[in-house]
Amino acid sequence: MTTKLVVLTLVGLLVSAVASADIYRWQDADGVTHYTDTPPEGIASTLVSVDSRPTDNARISTAQAQARGKQQAQFLIEQEEMIGQQENAADAAKQAEQRAQACTQATQRLETYNNSRRLYRELENGEREWYSEEEVAMARQNAQKAVEEFCD
Repeated sequence: MTTKLVVLTLVGLLVSAVASADIYRWQDADGVTHYTDTPPEGIASTLVSVDSRPTDNARISTAQAQARGKQQAQFLIEQEEMIGQQENAADAAKQAEQRAQACTQATQRLETYNNSRRLYRELENGEREWYSEEEVAMARQNAQKAVEEFCD
């Protein structure tokens, strides 16, 4: 049991010694930079200073939580924008449908006005009041304007 403890202690010391080993930077004849833990023989090398410190788990957790919060906020913003776009698309479709119906009605009215010899309006008592020539011309003109307004 004591032998195992001694061996484990020695292994631990060796690993820590290797972990804190020096790093050397050097360039070969082709100009390629290399990094090694032992200086190459016959080639100029530079000892690289490596700063190491223990990991700050609290700082990492805080940064990860902030990143998740930003992602969630961005996701919510994108969801709201998508809902707004869908609502705008639905409104546009509804307006287009209403415009198409208005175009159809205006076109039918203009066709009726152009194909009829005499136009009239029906009174409350059921009798007809015939349009004068000026009123017929005005009705046709208004119908043409409606077609131009609602039909592309």
